[in-house]
Amino acid sequence: TPERRRNLRPSGRGGCQEEIGCVGAPVMLAELRERGIRPDGCIVGEPTSMRVIVAHKGINAYHCCVRGHAAHSSLTPKGSNAIEYAARLICYIRDLADHFKQNGPFDELFDVPFTTAQTGTISGGIALNTIPALCEFVFEYRNLPGVDAEGIFQRIQQYAAQELVPKMREEHPGAGIEFKKIAAAPALDASEQDAITQLVRALTKDTDKRKVAYGTEAGQFQLAGVPSIVCGPGNIEQAHKPNEFVSLEQIAQCESFLQKLIRSNTVDA
Repeated sequence: TPERRRNLRPSGRGGCQEEIGCVGAPVMLAELRERGIRPDGCIVGEPTSMRVIVAHKGINAYHCCVRGHAAHSSLTPKGSNAIEYAARLICYIRDLADHFKQNGPFDELFDVPFTTAQTGTISGGIALNTIPALCEFVFEYRNLPGVDAEGIFQRIQQYAAQELVPKMREEHPGAGIEFKKIAAAPALDASEQDAITQLVRALTKDTDKRKVAYGTEAGQFQLAGVPSIVCGPGNIEQAHKPNEFVSLEQIAQCESFLQKLIRSNTVDA
């Protein structure tokens, strides 16, 4: 399924439970470099209904741990409320998302034509009458190709360090905010002049230019110097939900495509 990345949720135990991540491609790329293998191109077989995808957004996921100080709720000046400061940071992330939605940059070929951001899960507190000492949440942003992904995180980190942490430490010197990157995959922006793009277009007879909001490993291969494209069986609408499936018709189209691809490489050799 697209991204094959971590499903992330706060554990409630000072850490973040992590399931499978988008981590296989970097291992493969490292192995290829070690063996001196330089692929001419890469086709990532994510579900595109066997249509050509020339670009997708980058994905960047972070775990945030806000540490305050516990106290009885009747003595609020003696504590530092981790949930409330986490809420301020989450609202700032939403403000960034609204800024991108309103001001761009925009690329109308994408189904969602601007960079997005959102908070996915949150956990904090132990009781109504106790000021929470800990709040954890995970957030992500999906950047258009050409948008500085690290720059977005720096804005979030700077807001936390300059606007929130000083106020927290006025309440308790041990308070603070910590971030951990838990998943990242760069955006893809394939060139129409790349041989792999032209080959896949010729084999599929698909000349339309399409870009998608979900992420794949194609950006990792492109970043490593391997021209890449996305084309595979199935549809994103059936992914990441109960009973996800790929139709037999799509499998047959993919088999036909692969046979043509093998024959094209045989002729070229």
